[in-house]
Amino acid sequence: MPWRHLWHLLAGLAFPVASYFLPRPLILFGLGAVTLAFLLGEGLRRWRPRVNRFFLTHLSFILKENERRSLTGATYFLIGSLAALALLPQEAAAAALIYTAVADPAAAVVGQCWGRHRLWEKSLEGSLAFLGVALALGAALGRSGLPFPVAGMGAAVATAIELLPLPLDDNLSVPLASAGAMSWLL
Repeated sequence: MPWRHLWHLLAGLAFPVASYFLPRPLILFGLGAVTLAFLLGEGLRRWRPRVNRFFLTHLSFILKENERRSLTGATYFLIGSLAALALLPQEAAAAALIYTAVADPAAAVVGQCWGRHRLWEKSLEGSLAFLGVALALGAALGRSGLPFPVAGMGAAVATAIELLPLPLDDNLSVPLASAGAMSWLL
């Protein structure tokens, strides 16, 4: 598994999983601090070429080409995580973030290895992998109190948003749309 996918999986799970065990104010404080640190780092990258060179030299193995000149997917994911966990019910927000953290890298691996049928910039095979993984996660999360029909709707919305060629980074749009849809059903 490429380093980027492993980073996406492990780092992406940290706050949503912690939200099941720690008090909401503590999660929001920690997530807010990490998000602020990432935003400050992004600002330094823009204003200090030496910082950007250092960043690109040491972290290029987890960056997409477009992230060399724009915000990283991790920064977008942190912003989306903070917004979802601050504004929406914990069950919906955590599920949507877990879908994004786990199903997105699964879709990327399947799409890169077996993707043959293109839909916009994605593959049908990768999108089906995203949906399957998200539905399996939704079934598992049902044990924590999230009804499967709600989790299934969140999985479907997450898959659709990840697939569509929207202008907003999917690390931000997927968790917010998915959590919003589940919140509407709760």
